[in-house]
Amino acid sequence: MNKISFKVFMNIFLGSGTNDTVIASMENYYTHVLSGLFSTPLKIPGFAYHRAVKARKMLEKDVQGVLTERRGRKPNDLNSKRGLIDIIMEAEDEEGEKLKDGKIVVILLTFLLASRESSGRAASWATTYLYQHLEELQKAKKNKRKS
Repeated sequence: MNKISFKVFMNIFLGSGTNDTVIASMENYYTHVLSGLFSTPLKIPGFAYHRAVKARKMLEKDVQGVLTERRGRKPNDLNSKRGLIDIIMEAEDEEGEKLKDGKIVVILLTFLLASRESSGRAASWATTYLYQHLEELQKAKKNKRKS
C-alpha cells in the first residue's frame, strides 16, 4: 500500500508527466529518510540515521531538479498536468515575494512525509479491516451494484 500511495502522492505533488526514474529515485531516498526518523541519531556510516541524512540531501536534490525543470517549462505546456509544486512555486510570502527554492523543497518534503504515511497506513488498516470482516465487503459490493 505504501508503494501505491507514494506514486499517487508524487503525481499530486509533482503533477503527471514527471519522469518515472525520478519518482523511483525519490521513493528510494524517502524510504531511507523515513527509517532514519525512527532510529537513534548516530551520524556514523552504516547506521540508519546516517543513511537518512544522506538520503534527505539526495531527495532535496531530486526535488530541486524538478523545480529547475518546471521553471524552464512554458506556462501552458499541455503535456503534463500541474501539481502542488507548481502551485507552491506561484505562492508569495508575507512581503509579496515568491518563495525561494529551498523553502519550496522543505514544504514539499514536509507534505510528503505527513501525507504519505497517514494515507498509506489508513489504506492498510482499511484493507485489513475488510479482510477480517468480509461481510462488510459483501455489503459494499451489493450497494455498488444497486447504484
